[in-house]
Amino acid sequence: MRRFRSHCCAIRTLQSEYARLGIAQADAYEASRISNPTLSITALHHSGTPTKIRWRLTASFVELLMLPARKRLAAANTLARRSPSVRPS
Repeated sequence: MRRFRSHCCAIRTLQSEYARLGIAQADAYEASRISNPTLSITALHHSGTPTKIRWRLTASFVELLMLPARKRLAAANTLARRSPSVRPS
């Protein structure tokens, strides 16, 4: 019975470690992506004049600038979570 409990505890520890690493990898993946661009269409119509249609596609310029830094930070966090934690005694 004691060995069974020890085995179950080891499995739970292993499962929690896999979950922690999976979250780290998901965070790294999310940090390497930018948000979707926005498409807007405007139709202006005045009586007697042709309808003016404007198309606009916008994306965040700041996100593009910050993307390399976000990737590096996420990669560092992933590596930190993979390495065994050292706790002072």
